[in-house]
Amino acid sequence: MRAYRNRLGLVHRKVAPISAKAKPEVQKPFLAEGMNPVLEEAKHGKRPGFFVDASRFVFAAFFGSLWGFMRIVLPNLSGRPRYHVLGALNAISHEVVTRGNTAYLHSQSVVDLLTKLYAQCSKLSTILVLELAQPSCHHHLKRKV
Repeated sequence: MRAYRNRLGLVHRKVAPISAKAKPEVQKPFLAEGMNPVLEEAKHGKRPGFFVDASRFVFAAFFGSLWGFMRIVLPNLSGRPRYHVLGALNAISHEVVTRGNTAYLHSQSVVDLLTKLYAQCSKLSTILVLELAQPSCHHHLKRKV
């Protein structure tokens, strides 16, 4: 069976999810007219480009199994404590700049990250691609930066 699959050119591939809200007909023109020219500028060193997104990590124990004579019980944290990370990935060098905390991510967190980027990028005009940024965040950024 393996030889037959190989002869057909079949290979084992991971399945990748796509968001149910994705709109390829809207995204393709944006990629061609908006993102590609910006990425070209970043490739040629005219100005740095960053992709900015947030992530939340939950502190929890991940239990496995052990061979033994008795069951082992481990204490778990109460509630759901989280660690919030806001990060910016350089589109060309893949360097990551982060800001994290155990409280909440809000517009001031974005301002703090932008301040780090501003200091790092030698005051050049910088391209930021924000993932799902809220309009209230845009208003706060215009006042602070």
